Amino acid sequence: MQHRNLAVEVVFGLLLSVSLFFTGAAFAQQSGQPLVATKSADAKFATLPNVPDCFTVAVEHGDPSKGPSSVLVKLEPGCDSRRHWHSADASVLVVGGPLEIEMQGEKTASTKPGDFFFLPAHHIHGEICAGKAPCLFYAELYAPFDVHYVDASGKNIPEAEALRGAKKSTP
Repeated sequence: MQHRNLAVEVVFGLLLSVSLFFTGAAFAQQSGQPLVATKSADAKFATLPNVPDCFTVAVEHGDPSKGPSSVLVKLEPGCDSRRHWHSADASVLVVGGPLEIEMQGEKTASTKPGDFFFLPAHHIHGEICAGKAPCLFYAELYAPFDVHYVDASGKNIPEAEALRGAKKSTP
């Protein structure tokens, strides 16, 4: 009798779990937000005031100044984003070019299209476009975008100091 009750409880628990999973999935897909579909050729890249101007961004979805967003980032050949960190996590997928990612405490990663990396909040890093063509990556930003520059020792430095001598975009 106890085996039968245990079996019924296990089956009931599984059914309840599956039901809750599918209910949660249905609610998760009803965000009320419109579909966004953009061709990469139509991306409108712009410089930002707080990064080297060889580093441009096209917002695909959301508003990076206010909350989560999806962006395409383009670095001109030789562009160095300088060592920095962000207040929020970000997921990054390399789309074009040999992009080098320098991460504090890690060996520099030479990436190519299709490579993924996750940047945890406050992790010091920098990107360098190592090829002869522009580098492109897609970033999913999980909170408003910010940049905090650091020196070689990891100490915060003013933006003006970090960007002194930064590579400028070619007209």
